[in-house]
Amino acid sequence: MSTRPRPVSTAKVVQLSMAIGTVGVRISKYVFLFLSVALPLLVFASLQSSVASSPSQQVRRILKENCLGCHGPTQMAGLDLRDRETILKGG
Repeated sequence: MSTRPRPVSTAKVVQLSMAIGTVGVRISKYVFLFLSVALPLLVFASLQSSVASSPSQQVRRILKENCLGCHGPTQMAGLDLRDRETILKGG
């Protein structure tokens, strides 16, 4: 004896597909909300990190940490590295 599957009514198929579609729409809303908040924050954070590490700021940080102790207000050997004009003038 072979058992044949029972036929499924069209109403059940429609009801099941609507339930699946509703879950998909709900998930899509959450994904959209997440991306609409997360992507701008990620872009903003990456822009801030690239601005914070610009070459001129890196040079200023290096000068401050290594050189301005002696070549700042005390001007050892006549060399003042506090601003552009005195750097170009030299010691």
